[in-house]
Amino acid sequence: MADMVRKSFMLADFSAEATTKAVRRAARSNPMTTYPVVGGLLGGLVMLLFGASTVPLVGTIACGLVGCGSYFYRRFIMWEKYLADHLAKVREQTKDAQLHVLEIVNSEQLRMYADEVWEGQSLARDTLSQLGEATRKRDTLLQAVTDTFQKGSLYERHLQAAEEMYLALLHTIRAIRQNLMNGKSISLVYIEELLARDDLDPERRRALEGQRTIHDDHMQTIKKLLVQNENVLYEVDRLTQVVIETAADDVITLNRICTEISQLAERVRLYSESGLT
Repeated sequence: MADMVRKSFMLADFSAEATTKAVRRAARSNPMTTYPVVGGLLGGLVMLLFGASTVPLVGTIACGLVGCGSYFYRRFIMWEKYLADHLAKVREQTKDAQLHVLEIVNSEQLRMYADEVWEGQSLARDTLSQLGEATRKRDTLLQAVTDTFQKGSLYERHLQAAEEMYLALLHTIRAIRQNLMNGKSISLVYIEELLARDDLDPERRRALEGQRTIHDDHMQTIKKLLVQNENVLYEVDRLTQVVIETAADDVITLNRICTEISQLAERVRLYSESGLT
C-alpha cells in the first residue's frame, strides 16, 4: 500500500533541466514550428525525387527559416510565458489529484469515528483538525502569493508548492483513515474480556494477543503520521512567512525564493518517502 501511495503522489520537478525540457517541448510542438518544418521536409523530398528547381528550393528554405524562427522565438523570447503555462497545467493536475484523494479520505467517516466511543476517537478528532488546518493554511498561502507576485513562472511555482504540500497532507490523512478503519475492526473490549478468562485456550490467547498488538501498531502509526503532518504544516507556515516578508520588503530576490521552494519540495519529498505513508 505504501508503494501505491507514493507512486500516485509525485512532486513536480522544479529543476532547471525539467522546466527547460517542458519549454522546449512546447516550442517544438507549436503549429508555427511544426508545420513549416514539415513543409520544408516535403520540399526536400520533392527535390530529391524530381531534382532541384527554384520553386521547391525557395519553398524549402523559406519553410526552414520560418520553423527555426518560430522555435527560437518561443524557446527564448517567450520563455517566461511558456514556463508559466507549463506550471499552470501541472498545478491543475495536482488539484485534480487532490479531489481524488479527498474522495477517498471521506471526512464524514472521520467525523463518525470521532463521535463514536472507541479507542481511536481522539486520534480521529486530531486528524479532522489537521485536515481543517491544512486547508486553512493552504488557502492563506495561496492568498499571500496572489497578493505578492504578478502572474508568471515565479507566481506559478509558489502556487504549485502550496498545492503539492496540501496533496502531501491529504495522502497522509488518507493513510490515517485506513489505519483508523483497520484499528476499529479490532475490539479491545472483546479481546480484554476473553484474555481475562483463566480457562482460555493457549492458542486462542496467542491469537488474541496478536490482534491486540496489531491494534496497537495501527494507533502508533497514526500518531507518527500526525507528527509528520505537523512538520508539513510547519513548512507551509515557513513558506508563507517568506512570501509575506518578500511583500513587505517590496523586493523579490529570485534566487532566494527559488532556493526556498527547492528546499521545501525536497523536505516534503522526504516526508512522503519516509515509509509512513
